[in-house]
Amino acid sequence: MLFYLGLAWIALAGRRAPVRWRWAALAAWCGVGFGVAWLGTFRSGQLDCTFVSVGHGCGVVVELPGGKVLVSDAGRLGQPQVGAREVSQYLWSRGLTHVDAIVISHNDTDHFNAVPELLERFSVGAVYVSPVMFNRDMGALRALKEAIAAAGVPLRETSIGDRLVTGDDATVRVLHPPPQGMGQTENADSILLEVESAGRRILLTGDLAPPGLEAVTAVPTAPLDAIMIPHHGSATSNPAEFAAWSRAHWAIISGDLTHDSRVAVAAYQKAGSIVLNTATAGAVHISIAADGALQVDCYRDGDRW
Repeated sequence: MLFYLGLAWIALAGRRAPVRWRWAALAAWCGVGFGVAWLGTFRSGQLDCTFVSVGHGCGVVVELPGGKVLVSDAGRLGQPQVGAREVSQYLWSRGLTHVDAIVISHNDTDHFNAVPELLERFSVGAVYVSPVMFNRDMGALRALKEAIAAAGVPLRETSIGDRLVTGDDATVRVLHPPPQGMGQTENADSILLEVESAGRRILLTGDLAPPGLEAVTAVPTAPLDAIMIPHHGSATSNPAEFAAWSRAHWAIISGDLTHDSRVAVAAYQKAGSIVLNTATAGAVHISIAADGALQVDCYRDGDRW
């Protein structure tokens, strides 16, 4: 409102001033407007992780303290244009036009079918997949590979032990799968990402399912600050075991209301987690300040913790 009131003043009250002064005032005031807009997206020393609401699918945007941007999965059941639109609009709202890395957890279309459109709209540093990502022969995977090649973006494989990002007071590590995969379902081979900053940890799980889930939970871990509940809150991902293993304070379901997640919600609540579903909360935004202070915001209802 102040910006447009200022424009109105320049147009009306400034009519008596010389034309060159009016143009100079207009340019200066527009500079102020763009500067304030840019400052609204700038978070010094802070990590931001946002679970975008895409329906039954996944789109997670991680903005690291040093300015690097990672997108973990981008897709949904149904029209991929909807998932691409939601993720794109969020990135643009943050003033972002470049993505350093897109990580595709596994080869289910609801985790990658929005990627081709994102490659058309944003510059992308690299696309990361597991070594078994393209073991299936299906049209959607062929189209994905062609889109990555057409965009001139490097396609890289990653597996357990890799560090996709390190430094800038943040680390993104791959905790699963092994290079050879689990040899069973694609969900069992989902890439598991650990995002760590200022002593806080967030786990991005894809559709992690047995036996991959058991391989992960066989390694003890300290309580996590936040996790994405595997497989959109499906009971097939052994929610009781994973909830007890992770002991997460926050547990987020990236899904819709047509799929029953009551078993998972009950299991995580029993383990002490606060459960949020993007279907009802809208996008869930987690910020970690340089001093480790953690804040959670829900976009639809405005709740903040």
